[in-house]
Amino acid sequence: MRVHERAEALPPAWDEFLSQCPSATIFHTASWQQVLAASYPYRFCGLEAVDSEQQTAGVLPLWLVKSPLTGKRMVSAPFSYICPPVANGDAVTEALLERVIELTKANGAAYYELKSPSVITAAESQFARSGQYETFHVDLRRSETEIWSGTHKGIIQRGVNKARKDGVIISIGGDESSPREFHHLNLLTCRRHGIPAQPLKFHQEVWRRLKPRGEAEFLFAEHRDKRIAAVVIFYYNGTATYMYGASDEEHLALRPNHLLIWEAILRAKARGMHTFDLGRVSDDNPGLKEFKQRWGAATLPLYYYYWPEKRGVGAVNRNSLKFKATTFMFSKLPLAITGHLTWLYKHLA
Repeated sequence: MRVHERAEALPPAWDEFLSQCPSATIFHTASWQQVLAASYPYRFCGLEAVDSEQQTAGVLPLWLVKSPLTGKRMVSAPFSYICPPVANGDAVTEALLERVIELTKANGAAYYELKSPSVITAAESQFARSGQYETFHVDLRRSETEIWSGTHKGIIQRGVNKARKDGVIISIGGDESSPREFHHLNLLTCRRHGIPAQPLKFHQEVWRRLKPRGEAEFLFAEHRDKRIAAVVIFYYNGTATYMYGASDEEHLALRPNHLLIWEAILRAKARGMHTFDLGRVSDDNPGLKEFKQRWGAATLPLYYYYWPEKRGVGAVNRNSLKFKATTFMFSKLPLAITGHLTWLYKHLA
C-alpha cells in the first residue's frame, strides 16, 4: 500500500488505472486532487494498492481536514459527492479501507467519511452506513426526442420554451473572466440559500486544471448582453455531471436555469456521454428532488459510510432550528460581506 502525500506528484499509473475502470469518476482523478490541493489547506493521503508485480490494483483519494469549527476528520474526498474505492476486487477494497482506518486513528481524526454510489460489501461490517442522499441520472443513449418527451411538460418544457421566447441565449465560457463571472453569480445564489460560497480561487483552479483537459465547462445564460445564470459541468468516463449552478434571482422568471440544463444535456449527448448526472440531493430537500425528477431522471440511492460512526457536516439536519436560524442570518448579510466570508467554505468539507 503506497501513500502519496502530494497531489501534484501522483504517478501516471494513478490515472492510467482509472482509465480502465468503469466505476472511476472525475473525483478520483489526479487533476481533481490537484484542484483541491491548490484551493484548500487540507492534507492529501492518496492510497494506491499495488499487486505482487508492482502494478496498481486500487486507488482511493483520502484527505485529512482540520477545522477549529467542524473538527478533524478524514474524507474521500472533500466536495466530491461520490468517491468510493476503485479496486480490482473486494480484497483490494478491504485492504484500502483497513489502511484508511489506520490513518484515521494515527492522525487523531474523529471519524472518516466515504461516499459511494453503491453498497460497499467490504465496509458493511465496520462502518456505519447512511442513506440520506440520492442522485439523478438522465440516460443520454436515447434520442433527443425521447429525452425531451421524458421531461415534465408543464414545468421543464414550458420553462425551456419560455426562456427561448424571452430571448435567453446560452454561451460557453471562453476566457479567464468566466470563473470570476460565475463566482459573482454563485455569491448571489449562496447568500440566497444562506450558506457560504466557494472561494474564487477554487473556480479559477477548476478552470485552469480541468477545462484544458476537456473535463470541465462553464455555461452561461445571457439576456440582453447580461449573464444571469451559469452552470459548471464536469465530463469524465462517459458521465457529464451538473456540478454547480448559480443565478441572479432578479431574472429567475425568465427560466434561465431550465434552458441551461437542457442545453447542457444536449452538449453532453453531442460529446458522446451516456449519462447526465444532475447531482445529489438530501432527503430533507423534497422540492429540489422533485425538480430533478422532472427531467425524466432515474432516482438512484447514494451510500455514505462513516467510521466509527456517522458524524460531521453530513449528519446535519437541514430542518433543525439551528440550521434554519444560521442560514436565515447568513442570507441577510450584504453581498460585500458574503464575498469576504468564502473562507468559511473550507470548514464544510
